[in-house]
Amino acid sequence: MKSNIQKVYSKLPKTELATQKVELGVIQDAKKANSQGDKIVQEARKHFSVIDKLYGQYVSIINKNKNIIKELDNKFSLIDKVKKDVIQASKELGVNPKEISEYIELEDTQENLKNIKTRLLNYPDIE
Repeated sequence: MKSNIQKVYSKLPKTELATQKVELGVIQDAKKANSQGDKIVQEARKHFSVIDKLYGQYVSIINKNKNIIKELDNKFSLIDKVKKDVIQASKELGVNPKEISEYIELEDTQENLKNIKTRLLNYPDIE
């Protein structure tokens, strides 16, 4: 014969237990999703920290590039003036400026400055 407890249990609806199992499964899925989401957030924060540091370094480098370009422009102008003076003086003396080693070095230096400036201008600016 069934005990009173067994009789009560047998009369309870069976769907209630199944619903509780489903709800427990959903909660476990939610916990797992939250845990995975938290890991991604932590990784992203570390990533942003690295990006911020590198961005700061890049801004500093670009600012340095701008200063170097200004110096290059100044030196380029100076070399242009000196080259003109050498050409003028060599004409007065009847000498070809291309025969003067310092003049050739000025041209080489000016070409090097031009190449460096071109390379520095290839780096995108920060806006």
